[in-house]
Amino acid sequence: VDEACMLLQSYSIIFGTAFGFVMFHFMVADASGKSVIIEYIGNEMKIVRKNGNYQVMTNFYISDRNIKWPNPVPGCGGYDRYEAVVHDLKAGGISNADGIYSILKKVSLHDWIYEGHAYNTLFSNVYALKTGELHLVYDKKYHNVNSFQLDNELKKGVHCYNMQDLL
Repeated sequence: VDEACMLLQSYSIIFGTAFGFVMFHFMVADASGKSVIIEYIGNEMKIVRKNGNYQVMTNFYISDRNIKWPNPVPGCGGYDRYEAVVHDLKAGGISNADGIYSILKKVSLHDWIYEGHAYNTLFSNVYALKTGELHLVYDKKYHNVNSFQLDNELKKGVHCYNMQDLL
């Protein structure tokens, strides 16, 4: 995690827009349990370090909650979804990917209308950092979790998956 942050700080990174709003953030994590959310705001890289047993990221800037989407619509900007996930995690009882997916299903977007277009949650993923597993759900098909073992995928060399084939 620390190495990734240092590497990214040495580059100029430029991204496009989402719904007319420059927004780019991602999470970096490692098997030790350390994680950060890296966000780019106004040509500046912001790093949000994990504080506690988990780190949650939805569709808004974690480092500055005052930054809003243009023409925000309740239920879509990520704030309320983030709070719902954090609430459920704090309540406890979540011990595996299925428990996490029950939370993600609850907060997924269903035909959210923004400027005349309907949007839905496209994919949700859960990482088991100590075992190197990725659990992926595409198109809100929470009954169909695709699991990948990082070591096995790396051994295959360069390859890709068509996400629609995973349904």
